[in-house]
Amino acid sequence: MRTSPKLLLFASRMQVSKFTALGALCHAWMIADEHATGKGFLEGLNFTDLNDMVGIENLAESMALVGWIEEVEEGIQFLEYELHNGAEAKVRAQAQKRQAKRRTRLASKAKDFSRT
Repeated sequence: MRTSPKLLLFASRMQVSKFTALGALCHAWMIADEHATGKGFLEGLNFTDLNDMVGIENLAESMALVGWIEEVEEGIQFLEYELHNGAEAKVRAQAQKRQAKRRTRLASKAKDFSRT
């Protein structure tokens, strides 16, 4: 995300640095992770609500401009939410952590054998 061209467009649209934009974006996604449905839907909220929750004007409109969210009559939909925050994404993240630990253990054992 931090190297995405969308982030630069997002920051430019809000007239903030890319670091401020990234922090604001993380805050918005954390709100979604905590309050959205499993499919990334924030029911009953509109763009003004999300802007107020994060504390930055035009945040939601800028997110929509680059294709991260859309406002519908019933609320806000985070697009491709399940790819990043859904149950499958969490399973992938846990599997990556397990695999990293396994690789560390195997590397440690390989070093022990090389000393004999």
